[in-house]
Amino acid sequence: MASLAIFRYAHLPDSRFAWCPVPALILLGIVLRWLHVRTRSLSPSITLHATNNFVAVLAWFLVSHR
Repeated sequence: MASLAIFRYAHLPDSRFAWCPVPALILLGIVLRWLHVRTRSLSPSITLHATNNFVAVLAWFLVSHR
C-alpha cells in the first residue's frame, strides 16, 4: 500500500482539480505491480512505464502543437 501512495503523490501532486487521470493511474499502478510480481523483475514494469510516459508526452505534443 505504501508504494501505491508514493505512486499517487508522484503522479498527482496537486489533486485538487485533476481527478480525471486517477482511474488510468490506478489501472497502470495495478498492471505495473502485477508485472513485477509475475516476472520477479522490474525491467518489464520499467519498460511499460517508460512506454506509457512516451505515449503521453507524444500525445500532449501532438495536441498542443495544432
